[in-house]
Amino acid sequence: MATHTYGHLKRKEARYLANLFGIECDLESTIDWCKKYVILKKNRELIWLIEPITVAILIRFIRPFESGVIAKDAKPLLKTLDDSQEVQYKYFKNIRNLHIAHSINGYENNYVKACYIEEAPEKGIQSINKESIRIIGLSSNETNQIENICTALLQRLKQEIEIEKKRLLEHTKKFTVKDIKEMKTCIRKHPNDIDESKGRK
Repeated sequence: MATHTYGHLKRKEARYLANLFGIECDLESTIDWCKKYVILKKNRELIWLIEPITVAILIRFIRPFESGVIAKDAKPLLKTLDDSQEVQYKYFKNIRNLHIAHSINGYENNYVKACYIEEAPEKGIQSINKESIRIIGLSSNETNQIENICTALLQRLKQEIEIEKKRLLEHTKKFTVKDIKEMKTCIRKHPNDIDESKGRK
């Protein structure tokens, strides 16, 4: 029986394919969380998980396209969406930006209320309080839309991955097994050891 092993191709020629794999991971993870979300909504004992899983879905879904080292390779995929899907994507991106990932407006839907007694306005302001608006969950229709967008993107992405795998295989055929063995294995770094100012090399 043959023993198959490998070496990590930590070379600039493999960077594009590594980015494609990262995009694929995020989209497949988004679909998986959408399916879990539909199940948990039917379980009253798990209703408290709706908000954190909504956050997870939106962060995963938008993550590869907006910033970071893979965004430049992910954004062209968005051009393959039809007009309806493009509108839906922008809608979910705005929810993520407004309610989860960024502070993009002056009040962030948090309002200071000056309270008074309507029947006795002469008594003036009685107290200061707050009013906050939050998105805590997605509808079933919205999770279906996200799944459909991810499925469409994955279909095009997987085609690109297969093309790139074939190209890279031809490129690496010039290496010997010894060359592969001598390549450094990628060490998974602790988050505190990662320099955020440096992209993928």
